[in-house]
Amino acid sequence: MPACHAHFAALILAVTFSVNAQPVVELAAKVMKRSSPAYETISFVTEGPAYGHTDGTVRGRYHRILILNQGLAYDRPTIRIETLTYGDEACCRRVMGAWSIDLEDLSEKGVSLPDSATTELRFLRWRGPRTVEFAYGALTCRFAGIGKGSVTAACKQ
Repeated sequence: MPACHAHFAALILAVTFSVNAQPVVELAAKVMKRSSPAYETISFVTEGPAYGHTDGTVRGRYHRILILNQGLAYDRPTIRIETLTYGDEACCRRVMGAWSIDLEDLSEKGVSLPDSATTELRFLRWRGPRTVEFAYGALTCRFAGIGKGSVTAACKQ
């Protein structure tokens, strides 16, 4: 494909994506206690791919995502992020840190969110050790920077 055709194709793709895209926002990940949340508030759990392998007693790290619902229909779910380590043969898993992302922060930063009383937050896929995608109604959001002090959220219809 000639270079001008490749640039034209990239431009069309960028315009198509931007028509349905909402603002890319930076969200603060609030530090939480490492102890597990109440079992009845957990509606979903997923573990991401391992990364950061070492030669000591810690063989690797990974992130776990929990979707927490407080039980009130008008409350948006909370995304809890945990960083875990493990040893030989996945022995001795330990939660090393925990953070939460409040979906209301997305709304406050200009992302148009669906009605929380009628819409479920659904996990779609891990894109890497620090990137995950969720669907929230017709909205698809990619959260990057999982396990750091802040998370970048990019959403589109």
